[in-house]
Amino acid sequence: MGFTPPSGNDYSIITQLAPDKAEGYFMAPSLARLPSGALVAAAPHGLPYPDGGHSLRSLRFFRSTDGGSTWHPICDLPHDSCEPNLLAHDGRLYLIITPNQNNTRLERTCFPRDGQWGIWGAVSDDEGATWSPITRLIDGRASEGQQAPNLNTGGHTAMVVKDGKLYLSVSDRFQRLAAASCDLDQGLLNPDAWRISDMVDMPIPPELVYEPFRGASSMRVLEGNVVDVAGKLLVIARAIINGGATANVGAVYEILDRAGEPLQLRFIQLYPIPGGQMKFYIQYDEPSRLYWMASNLPSNPAFLIQDETWLKAKGINATSTDRRSLLLWYSVDSLNWFPAGWIARAEGWTQSFHYPVMLIEGDDLILISRTGRESGNQHDVDTITFHRIRSFRDLAVELTPRL
Repeated sequence: MGFTPPSGNDYSIITQLAPDKAEGYFMAPSLARLPSGALVAAAPHGLPYPDGGHSLRSLRFFRSTDGGSTWHPICDLPHDSCEPNLLAHDGRLYLIITPNQNNTRLERTCFPRDGQWGIWGAVSDDEGATWSPITRLIDGRASEGQQAPNLNTGGHTAMVVKDGKLYLSVSDRFQRLAAASCDLDQGLLNPDAWRISDMVDMPIPPELVYEPFRGASSMRVLEGNVVDVAGKLLVIARAIINGGATANVGAVYEILDRAGEPLQLRFIQLYPIPGGQMKFYIQYDEPSRLYWMASNLPSNPAFLIQDETWLKAKGINATSTDRRSLLLWYSVDSLNWFPAGWIARAEGWTQSFHYPVMLIEGDDLILISRTGRESGNQHDVDTITFHRIRSFRDLAVELTPRL
């Protein structure tokens, strides 16, 4: 079974587990670039239990000092049930995490089991080798008639710093979305610096609900990228419609942060986003004045083609969907996307390149991928890979009109 990325897009292996699953699996990774030029990656590590079942049990950290060619483990934290969001700010490396309820075992060492699944943070002053104690930053507000939300980022998505404030998005059990903000002058680990909006639904018009397309996923909206578009803060999020079978649609929200008023989030519309049924990542590039996006395109998400091969694929793992093709796009406005090319592609149905996190380093785009090579499962993967797209701006054509 082949596993060769498209030519011109080489990758290195950050970490890899044995294919027999005895060492567990990885989930959504994160990536940060430090002022020294060092790169730090983090990946949640899951392990099976001797008596059955499995869950995320720790966070593993890796560092590269040669531009991502080689990686070395530097730290392993006992933070279970969460996926990392790394942020380099003012020369320090911050970790933002949202623990959730996917680990029901009574072995949690860092998070109280009080039903308040909020946003937590820590900081490192030695490039990820050691970390401060984990601190609870903010809990979600319960909407009228609703229980307290179980906040989750779902994976590292784009955050924005604007007017001295950090903005990010969180979901409630992957069903509703909220915006969170931190006044950086007050300190990223200061709970008084944080605010969060009410949770907002993503409506699905009844005309889009089509029973033959209905997939198995119970998720709805999650993993929102915060982008600054001409001064307006948008959240462009993964939208799961018909269980993901209606693909390439995203949910668009606007963050409203007015002086003297609570932080607000409002739903704007559903919009065609290539790969919007999966977690995608948007990065703005000032030199090109373009937004760049890494996302997964599916090839037969509703299984309308049901020949022998596709029926076998559906029988193996229909709920984890097609995660084989990771592509690069560019846009003037972060909504309308033009293809730039392939980042990576796997052939096997249970292989994957997905959950990208992307940064700009000079003339190159660098990104991290949750990659399934020999795990036999495109969701619970055995590898975290690093990719470099050289001279990425050369892939775009000029979109500004000539007048």
